[in-house]
Amino acid sequence: MDEDILIVVASFLILFVPVAGLTLRFALKPLVDSIARVMEARVGREAQELLDQ
Repeated sequence: MDEDILIVVASFLILFVPVAGLTLRFALKPLVDSIARVMEARVGREAQELLDQ
């Protein structure tokens, strides 16, 4: 009985982990891109302020 449960859980994880990973990758990509853009803009603004001094 325990071996059957282990097989079912292992099979589920083998299928679920890659699917969840791909889903999260595509779901979080716009958020990560926007955070990167904000950080780049902040660095550019700080560099411009240093040049203005």
